[in-house]
Formats: sequence, C-alpha cells, structure tokens
Amino acid sequence: MSNNSYFTTSPFLRSQSTNSRSFGKNKYRPESISSNSFSSSSTRRSVLYSTMPSSTTQQQYYSMMSSSSTTNSSDYNRPPSSFHSSSTSDYDGRYQHPILEASASSSDSYHATNNPAIISPRLSPYSRSRMTSPTINTNRDSMYDTRNTYAHDQLQVGDPSASASNTRASIDSNVSVFPLTDEAKQLINATLLETESTFKVIFAGEAIYKPEKGLLNKSKKAYFVLTNNQILFYKNSQKARSEIDMFDQVQKPKKSIDKDRVFLNLSSIYAVHAIITAAYTFRIEYFHPQSSQPQHHIITAVSTEECKQWIQAIRKAVSVHHSRINSVSLSERYIVIDRLTKQSDNLLNSDDIKIYKIMFKEKRFKVGSDTPKEVFLPMILAIGKLSFYFLPVNALDDEYLKMVERDRFGLLSILSIKFENLDDTIVLEVKQVNKNNRQLVFASVFCQEIILSLQRAVDSIFKNSCLFTANVPSDIKNTHIIPFQIPVDPEDEISGRDDEETHRFSTTLRAFTAAMNLNKSRYNYTIVGPPKFKIFKLLPPHEICGTPSTYQKYEILALFKTLQVNNIFVEVCFANCSLEELETWKIQAKQGWTENTTLRDENILANEIHDLLTGLKFLRKLDLTNCSIGKPTSDHPIRRYSALSTVGTVMRAGKTNLSRISFGHNHMSETDLNKLIRGIKEHKKSIKELYLNDCGLEKDMVELVLKTLFEKSPEQVLQLDLSTNVKGGIDLDPTLIQKMIPAFKRLEILRMRGYNLLSMNYDFHLENSHLIELDIGGSKLTSEVISRVCSWIQTPSFLSIETLGLSDCNLNGKNVYDILQSITQSGNRDMHLNLEGNPIMKDVMHLPKLHSSILQGEGPRSVSFARIEWDDSTLREFIDCLRDNQNFTHLNLSDIVMRDTTEISEDTVRMLTSLFERNNCLVELELNLKYSQAPQSPFERSQPKPLISDAIVNSLVGLRHNCTLRQLDISGLNFEDAGALALSRVLKTNRTLQSISIDNNNISIEGYRKLIKVIEENATQVTKIPIPRNDLRFQIRYLAFRIEELIIAENEAQFFLIHTTASDTKKSKKHELEMVIQERRTSELALRNLESVIHSLMVAIGKNSREHEEQNYRNMEFQLQAQNAAQELAIAQVRLQQGRAVSSMSGTNLSAVGVHSRTRNPSSSNASTTSSTNSSFQNLGSISRRDSYQAGSNYAASNLSSPTPYHYQQQQQMEARMYMSRNNIISEEMILHHKPHSHDNNGSGGGHILQSPLTPSMEYPDPYYRQSESSDINFVDDPGFISDFGYADDYEQGLVESTDFIVNHHLEHRKTTSVDHDSIWNEDQLVEKLNRGLYLPPDSRD
Repeated sequence: MSNNSYFTTSPFLRSQSTNSRSFGKNKYRPESISSNSFSSSSTRRSVLYSTMPSSTTQQQYYSMMSSSSTTNSSDYNRPPSSFHSSSTSDYDGRYQHPILEASASSSDSYHATNNPAIISPRLSPYSRSRMTSPTINTNRDSMYDTRNTYAHDQLQVGDPSASASNTRASIDSNVSVFPLTDEAKQLINATLLETESTFKVIFAGEAIYKPEKGLLNKSKKAYFVLTNNQILFYKNSQKARSEIDMFDQVQKPKKSIDKDRVFLNLSSIYAVHAIITAAYTFRIEYFHPQSSQPQHHIITAVSTEECKQWIQAIRKAVSVHHSRINSVSLSERYIVIDRLTKQSDNLLNSDDIKIYKIMFKEKRFKVGSDTPKEVFLPMILAIGKLSFYFLPVNALDDEYLKMVERDRFGLLSILSIKFENLDDTIVLEVKQVNKNNRQLVFASVFCQEIILSLQRAVDSIFKNSCLFTANVPSDIKNTHIIPFQIPVDPEDEISGRDDEETHRFSTTLRAFTAAMNLNKSRYNYTIVGPPKFKIFKLLPPHEICGTPSTYQKYEILALFKTLQVNNIFVEVCFANCSLEELETWKIQAKQGWTENTTLRDENILANEIHDLLTGLKFLRKLDLTNCSIGKPTSDHPIRRYSALSTVGTVMRAGKTNLSRISFGHNHMSETDLNKLIRGIKEHKKSIKELYLNDCGLEKDMVELVLKTLFEKSPEQVLQLDLSTNVKGGIDLDPTLIQKMIPAFKRLEILRMRGYNLLSMNYDFHLENSHLIELDIGGSKLTSEVISRVCSWIQTPSFLSIETLGLSDCNLNGKNVYDILQSITQSGNRDMHLNLEGNPIMKDVMHLPKLHSSILQGEGPRSVSFARIEWDDSTLREFIDCLRDNQNFTHLNLSDIVMRDTTEISEDTVRMLTSLFERNNCLVELELNLKYSQAPQSPFERSQPKPLISDAIVNSLVGLRHNCTLRQLDISGLNFEDAGALALSRVLKTNRTLQSISIDNNNISIEGYRKLIKVIEENATQVTKIPIPRNDLRFQIRYLAFRIEELIIAENEAQFFLIHTTASDTKKSKKHELEMVIQERRTSELALRNLESVIHSLMVAIGKNSREHEEQNYRNMEFQLQAQNAAQELAIAQVRLQQGRAVSSMSGTNLSAVGVHSRTRNPSSSNASTTSSTNSSFQNLGSISRRDSYQAGSNYAASNLSSPTPYHYQQQQQMEARMYMSRNNIISEEMILHHKPHSHDNNGSGGGHILQSPLTPSMEYPDPYYRQSESSDINFVDDPGFISDFGYADDYEQGLVESTDFIVNHHLEHRKTTSVDHDSIWNEDQLVEKLNRGLYLPPDSRD
C-alpha cells in the first residue's frame, strides 16, 4: 500500500457492510432496536444498542443565550453567508482518514450525510469585493509536500442540506451564542448530574486493544461495552450479557460495577481520533486516574464501519461530561499565564484565557522510505488575545522542539481551519514568514469549542471577520459570537492614541505583527483627524537594539494589511519611506503572506496598493512621495512599468474615490503615466491635487498631463506640481502655458521648477491668478523677467501669495534688491521667499545696495539664503547687516559654502557672536548642513568638519542672553562633544530656546549626558529635540568596530607579554595593555548604555513639554477666569443702571454696551454669559494661516509653544473641517487642499519636508471654501462684552467642544435654570460674589 497520499485506500479499507444502520441520523434521540434489525446484524460482532439519552449535551446549549440573555449582541452581528469567501491561496491540503472514507458512498452512512467543516479565514473586509460562492476545487495542484502534511488529493463532500439536517438535528432554531450563558451552563450541569445517576448501554462490540508501552505490551481481544458514564470490557459477549441487560432501553439508576470491569471513565477522556497509518484503528487519549498524566489506548475494530461507529459513539457520550474533564492543572495554568504575560498577550480577565490539553500529531517519513509514521505528543493549547500557543506538558525536550519549531502563532496567521466532524481532529493551516504554509494537526474533545474560541479571538481584533466558509455545519456557522474587550496598548495610552478607532487600528497592527513575528515597537506613525476621517502618516522607524533604519518588507506588509481592514482614513501617507523591498518581492506559491489573487501582478506592492485603494472607501489622498518606487535594479535595469500603474488601473475600474495623488521623487515609466492618464480620464472623481515632481517625465509626457487636466474638470484642480530636474529645463508648448491660469481657476499651489514659465516666450497670466504658493525655481531669469516679476509683485494678485520660490534662478545682488523692494511696496510681507542656490555674492558691485536694503528691513519676514557661496569678507558684511535687521523673523542660512579660504577669520566669528547677542527679531534660525555634508566613516572617531562648524560652535556663547530666538537648527555640523558642551553652557542661562536640532553632529554618550543634565536642571523651557537617529546609528557602529579593534590589540599585547623577556619593554607593554583594557571596558559600557541615554534625553524633553502644556493651560484658565469676572461686573453694572431707571430707559437702545430693546428673560449671570464662550475661545485660539504656517516653506513662522488642550481642540476642529461638511457627510468641496507631506523647494531633488498646513476653511475669502458660520438658532445675547469674554466654568468642566454644543448648552441652561430676581438686582450680593471669586483658583471658587 502506498502512503504518499492519504486518499489512497487499499481494498481492505472498503466498506464491510452496506446494510449497516446509520448511526448519526438521529444522533440525540433514543433509538430502539427491533428484533429484525438485530437479527439482520447478527453476523456483525458489535451492536448499536442506543444512542445518547434525550438529555441535552453541551454542544446544544450554544443556542440558549439568544432566548434567555439580554446581552447587546446586536453590535456584533455575524455577516451573512454571502460574505463568507474562500481562501486567497490555492488550497487543497485536506485531512481525511482512509478508514472513515471507504463507506462515504453509502446512502445510509453517517459520514455520507456529514459535510466536512473547512474553515478558511478572510482576515480583511476588502476581500468582499471579490467573493464568490464557496466551492471546493478538487483539481488544484497541491500546495504542500504530502510527505510532511496531512494533505490529500481529493475530498468527498456530502449534500450540504443533508449535513445541516442530520449533523445537529436537535439544535434549537434560534441563533446559537458563544460563550455560553449562566443559564445554559446550569442546564448542562443538571444534565450531567442526571446522566451520572443513571446507567444505560449505548454501544457494544468486540475489538482489539493495545495498552501503552509497558511490561506486558501485548494486544488483547475483548468485548467492550460503552455506557453513558464508562467503557466496560469483558472477555467475551456472553460474559457481558450475563452481567448487563443489553436490550433494556430505559435508563435505570446507576448500578454498581466491578472496578476490574471499568476500562475507562468517560470524564477522563480528552481526545478520540483515528490513526491514519493503520486500518480500523483509533486512539483514546485519557488521563491516568491517580497521576493525571496523559495516557492512551489503541483500539482496532473489525471493520471500517464499526471503527467509525465506535468513534462517534464515544465522542457523543463524552460530550455530556465536558464540564467534568479537568484537563489542565492549576500549576499548568500558571505556566501558561506566565508565557502569555511575556508576550503581553493576557486578557483583562485571566479566566477568559482558553486552555486545553490536546494531542498534537505529525506524520513523518524515514529517509528513502514512503511508509509514514504518525507521531503523537500531548501538549497544551492556549488562546490569548492576539496569538495561540502550543506549550509542552512537561519540561522542554527534543521531541517537542522538533514538532512545534516555535510555540507561538498569531491568530491572523491562520489560513484555514479544517474540521470534518468525523473524529476530534482539527487541522490548522497557518502562514509562516519566509517559509511555506504549515499544517498543525491536533485532537481534542473540545474541538468545536476551540474553533469558536479562535473565531471569537479573531472577531475581537476586528468585527465581522469571516473565518468560516459556507461549508461549515450550521451549528458552528450560525453561532453568534460575542467578542471580548482587548485592552488599550500602554504605548497608545502614553502617546495619546486612545480613541476607539485609533485603538482598533493599533490592536489590528499588533495582531498582524504577532502573526508575522515582528516588533510593533519599531513602528512610528501619526494618526490625526475626527472619526472616520483620519489622516495616517508613516514616520521613520524606531531603531531598537540596533535594528535597521528602514522598514523591512514584512513590516511594510503588516502595515498595509492593517490599513486595509480599518476603513477610517481619508489620507494615507508613506512619504520618504522606501517601498522598494515590497516592489521587488515577488509572489510565491505556497506562501500565504505573499499570495493574492485580486490583481494578477508579479510584485507584492502592486497587489497591496490595489487592496488599499479598493478597501478604504473614504480614501481621498494617497501620498507615495520619495518611496523609491520604479527604481531600476540590477535585475531590472529598465522597468516597463512599476507599482504606480496600479493606481490608474483602480481608477479606471471605478473602485476608489481618490482625488489627490502624490507620486513625487519616484520613477515613472511611460506605461505608468499612460495608465494614470487613462485612469484620470475615466475616473468618477475630479483630480484636485497632482504631484508628479522629479519623476523623470519628458516633454511629451508633461504636455500629456496638462492636456488631460484641461479636458477633465480643470476648475477642480487646486494643487499641481510637475517640477523637473532635467538639466537646462524643458520648453513646453506656449499654448498650454497660456491656458494654465485661465483654465485652473481655483489653483492655489503651482510648482513648475525647471520650465522657465516667466520667460518672454510664454504668456503666463500671473496677474489673474489666486495662487497661495508659486515655485518657478530652476529657471534662468534675465533682467527683463525680473522686471516682469517685480511688476506682478505689486499687483493685487500677489497679496494672496504665502510662498514664492526663486531658487537656482541665477539671481545677483541687484535682482534680489529689486525683489525685496517690490515685496515691501506690495504690503504682503507675511510670506516666505526662497532664494536658495543663487549666486548673490557673485557680482560684488551690487552688494552695497543689497546690504542697505537688509539693514533697513526690506522684504518679507521669512527668507532663505541657503546653498549660497561666500567668502570671508562678504559673509562678515552680510552677518553685520543681519545683526541690526528688525524685519526677518525666520532666516535660513543652511549649507554655507566658503570659497577662496581655508578658515574663517576671528572677526567673522565675533560678528556671528554679535548677531546672536544683539538681534532681537529672529525667532527661527537654521545653520545646518544638508547638501554639503561630508560622508561619515564608522571606522574613525573624528569626522571631517566643515569650515563653518568651529565658527558656529565658538559663537554660540552669544545666545546665552538672547531673548527672542526660539528655534535653532545646527544639525549636520560634526562639531562633536565640543559643540554639545558649548550648547549646554548656553542652556544654563538661556530661557527662550524651545526647539533645538542637533542630529548628525557625531556627539558621543558623554556629550548627551551633559545635555540631559542641563535640560533637567536649568533649561526646562526646551520642549523639542528631534531624536538624533543618525548620531545614535553612527555611535553604535563605531563603538562595535572599536571594541573589536581593542580586543585584537589586547590579545596582541598579552601575546607579547608572554613571549618577551626584557623588563623595560615588558613594563611598558603591560601599561599599554592596561590602557587598552580600560578603553575596551569603557567602550562596552558606552555601547550598552547609549540607547538608554538617548531615551533619557527624550524623557526629559517629554517632561518639559508636559509641564509647559500644563502651565499654558493654567495661564489660559486664569485668563478666562479674569475675563469672566470682568464680564459679570460689566453685566451687573448695566443691570443695576437698568433697574434704577426703568421708566427713564423705556424704549432706549443701549447700543454702546450691546443692550437691545426687548423684554428680558430672567436668567442668572452665568447663564447670560454662556453663549459668549464660543466667541471668546475663537478670539483666544484663532490662528491666522500666515502667522501659524507659511505654505510651502519649512522656514515659515510656526506656533512654537507646546499645544495646550485648547489648541489641540481647535486643531481637531480644523481637521474635521478638512474632509467633513457641516452635516458630517463627505463633501469634496469642503476638503482642505493642502500640500503633500514631503516636498523640496529646490531643484536638486532633496529639500525640506513640508507638513500639511491645517488651514481652516473659514479663513478662505472665497465662499466656495468657507463653511456656513451662521447658526440655525437665533437669539439676542445679553448685554455685555459677549464677543470678548468667555465662560470659564464650561472650560473647566470640559464642556466647550464645539459651537453647536455651546449654543445648545446656552438654550438648555435658559430653559432649566430658575433664578431669584431679587438676587440679580441686589448690588451687595453681586459685589460680595465678585470679591469672593474674582482671583481665586478654580478649585477654591464657590
């Protein structure tokens, strides 16, 4: 007999009796046996005497809760059967016993009417778009090596309708509920007590049994009798009939049975399963009565049908005793809980952790042999909140490690669950990392409860997860499962991500990381926005214990899977995170994590982008800027298309609502662009934002993009970036340039670097534009073009400009002077001017005029002079002008390049020091190096320093008493510990610096310790220092290399000491050895403590930030309290005057104080001021777009103080207005049109990361962008300074949430408040109240 396939059966496995009675048709009803039926079966050696008593078993009680419990289970309704889909992979790994298969063709057979339960998890709702009717494909090629799995070539499936009617005929018609209710448990216990108090014969027959290995390990033949409580054995049937009445079908009181006749107690059995390597044979797993250790009996029946009946009869009888089976001891439970605690996988209630004793099975083959061997090992199965575990019963041994390989598997790694209900065997197919899928086979009498527990755990991760297909018995399929509550991750509590949707996202991500064996702590991301309108942005990973600085492919895959099942995002941003590994990762058969049948593409990234777009129905913006997509590799030097083409494909299919696309700094082929263009043309939505900057587009491709936008709703285009880095620029069709401004009527952001739009060859109508940002850098501007720019600057259209980019435009000093003068004359000085990379100091003759204009404060308040070449004298003169400049608040002097000099003079250093001391206008200053930074080598401690580095370090002393500068960026200077020491001295006395960037400076652990000390003790105002990732990474590499060097030097010195005889040389070498050992120990200590020191620095910064936020909160609270008191005083004075002169004031309009001629409603002073709270908060918290953010610039003014609760509340309201209309319905016109998360303002392809401005729609002048500010409730405010003051009590109690809430609160307060009129007009009471509560703290006020 060949055993390569478990469906291969020998002739002796065929059915021995085609006339046998079906055992399972009336599974739970007593069945009397007539004489005719008995006589027809007289040739058989076993007799079916009775099925189970009519008492209900535990499996039936899953239906009790729906009728007796009032649990709010409606929140977790299971999806209809149409939502159940097949697995994503080609699956035919099926487990079936040969001994149970042979009689499947018989119409009277129990197994012919039982449908196998193949459970296949669909872990993402996005799969519903491709769901088909669940069928079993028996012609698929096998995914698995049948030599190592329980795989089969085919599966015989019976009639589903017959299965539904016969498998659980007695299940109540109501929907079942899991877990069981208390009423159901009580009924089960009552049934168990009734069963234990009676005696009834269920099944009997001859069989051969083989006990476990021992002294007398011989097979024995006996006659077995299955009762409702025990299995009895006799020498023969005559002996059994002499002691037991086999034909009495009435339950009798429990009779006394000789102990020698008791083969097994049913309450000690924990598994009954067939052995697939032996004919007619099955195993009974049980616990020893005295030691409680797992034992087993192997029983061989006389035929396949009899073996099947024995298994079903024992399973059915044991099911009544489930509550008596104590499979896990208390000590084993403690071990399991300890294991789950190490993985943070515990539940809130440890009693909810499901723990079972199971029998793990594995099929093995000897080398060179096709004969399998089935290996059995008892284990403990535990189901946590995110994973399930296979733990050893005893101490770890080689057999256990060989069988399980790893003891933890994520719940979301389950690819399918197979339960045929023929015995207690369950086959779990799980997905593995970098390996083929694996089958985990085990047996347990709690098989159905285990399946439901797994489903419940998955449902708790995200609702309505479709773990079952339609080929599941109705009692499992229709069971209503109530998920448990997963606690909030402590990291989310610390970071503030504790709202319901963010918690659900974090839980799903933790589940996927557990399934892929990843570390969730490496993920770094932000989620902001109102419910159902979240914005997700991926940040660089946390480098924990020397982990890579970029995300690995499985980490990105887990993130994509998590996003796909959380339909709450309107914007997803992967900007500046490389996706190259995912794009070069090919789909592999037999690996469930990589298989995807939705999009027939060869790489994983294309499939994941497809599922992301089709799964997130609210998604409006996808930002893939600088993700290394389409990048040529050694395998594919020329790509025909990339994963970016998937976006166009999905848009053509109409499966997404995407309207904002950012593909900048990737490589787009012509095929990618053509698919995107066709997608834009056939898309149901209009394109509002399109960023294709630096994607390698040629002239015809750029013109094709413009023509497409002109054809498809050009009035909807708000932001457009087609910048290029092509040397010499690109000359476009003049007719296209001429149509841009008239066609794009609502265009706000236009970035066209490298096209020379303002040349005399183009008729570019800037005078008619409404632009907020314009970038025309990379163009060679002549004097005529500069004159044209200056003329446009003085037109009204320039007043809306917030950012003007003129980088790399070959501007000299005179050109810059003219532009600064024109901006001053225009009056729009609250804007950012980018002059990077211009040879301003090239023509020395024009410098005096430029210096004069800077000294006089001409130009905008935010300017960038980055990437400019200087010599020592011109730099000194320029700094001298900046020293007395009273206009610039934001200045960028990054990447200072010195020419014609080898060092910076002391006069220049003194001038820079004087700039730090005397300038009282600068708020933000950047002196970093990004483009001109020399590469670092991890094999040397000292790195090359730029000339400007030492000059900046020596001049930092000027900041000791500076009282205006709040943001300082000195990263990339390589000033080492000397710079850290100078900065720590500055922070001892400086009390205004709040944000400092010091990364890429080669600072060691000692330098960071000095900074930590001064920040904790003195500089408590410092609330922001970005994590020095590059320094940390460099120090770890250098210390590891240095330790290796020192170990080699130490060994050499020891060898020299052993083999030298000269005393002087030996003495010096010994001293050298001591020095090497000391340095090695110091380096090892630094390597161990480096990450903890950086963590301490971040903790100190976080503490300062929280204290600063609390202080701002207290200040705001005190201010609101004072305003409220002043308001009450003003109202009291008006009312007092009104009361004293009612007759004289009749018909008088007190317009000076806002009193209207009307009949007053009696109300208290508190109630009268409630309606003013909203306006006072708006006045306090309203942030002008120009004050808070200069669009398109990283050098613009920003809110430097830490966010207070109020500012956070305002920010949430702003974000809500981004994608929500007033009735909380998505409105494309109300969506905020902001820039992508990353963009550079120069033509070099690098640049600064620009965060999306959260600009409230109320600040747009055009009514199209403005939301209605009018309220549906019209009422006249009480007299007083209603528009100037707020109500402090509402803020203290957390009531101020929105305008609508305040209005409703005002009216409700008016309706429900009853006030004594005398107290209002009593001046003494008012004065006493004001004196008592004017300046008291909130907790002391009455």
